[in-house]
Amino acid sequence: MEPVFEPVGWGMSVVIPTLIGSIAFGFFLLFGLGGIFHRYYFKHRKDQKDEWKIQPRRWPSDERVKTAIKYSSMNLVFGGITGTFLTLWVLNHGWTMLSFNASDFPWYYHPFSFFLTVMLMDLYLYYSHRFLHSELLFESCHMIHHKWLDPHIYTTVAMHPIEFFLFQMGLIIPMFVVPQFWPVFILAVMYTYLIGMIDHSGVRIKMPWWTIHGGSNQFHDDHHKFFHVNFGHHTGIWDKLHGTVRREDREYGANIYGGKGRKSAK
Repeated sequence: MEPVFEPVGWGMSVVIPTLIGSIAFGFFLLFGLGGIFHRYYFKHRKDQKDEWKIQPRRWPSDERVKTAIKYSSMNLVFGGITGTFLTLWVLNHGWTMLSFNASDFPWYYHPFSFFLTVMLMDLYLYYSHRFLHSELLFESCHMIHHKWLDPHIYTTVAMHPIEFFLFQMGLIIPMFVVPQFWPVFILAVMYTYLIGMIDHSGVRIKMPWWTIHGGSNQFHDDHHKFFHVNFGHHTGIWDKLHGTVRREDREYGANIYGGKGRKSAK
């Protein structure tokens, strides 16, 4: 898996353009493409919110939208710095399990490595998410992300920097664990970010059952609404395994920890 190119070095002539490009790409995805999507629904279809909004009785104020943008912008800059380091680490022949030659693996291994990488990310993100919902970390860190009971696309990475760091770790680990062609890894990372944007869009989106949470992004929207439940990122597999899928006969709330709610008083 040795790269076939010369190391690019760590000079400012390499670092600065890479950093600018990395940060700009993150802003383009969330505020460019994501912004177009958000404005279409929240500006131009506000009068039809009952048709498309998962929680039509809640509506984000301009002030709360601005707060989400501030947090997201801060974390996108942090993400750009991390992305720059990792990019230059790879381009300077730092050790990873990434391959630079597609023929290093048989053709059928590429979709398999994508699936394995995504599932590894999902596994990590489930358990790290549950960890953030422990009483101490929820109140001191993760509660920032839960300020938005009805998420919208700008809340995708609106969180405490420590939480964002933990999220990034879940995306980085597979490049050191799973042997794979480098575009497959990039595709898995992009897919994970896309799922995050869909989950936080606030817009009811139906997808094939094998994509996210059985085909509906309401799964994660309910997580924001009911707090300590539905922790999965890509799938609901780990929630089903641990009994943390929201149930109609249970009560949930910010002060009901554990992921399983409590018996309904009704």
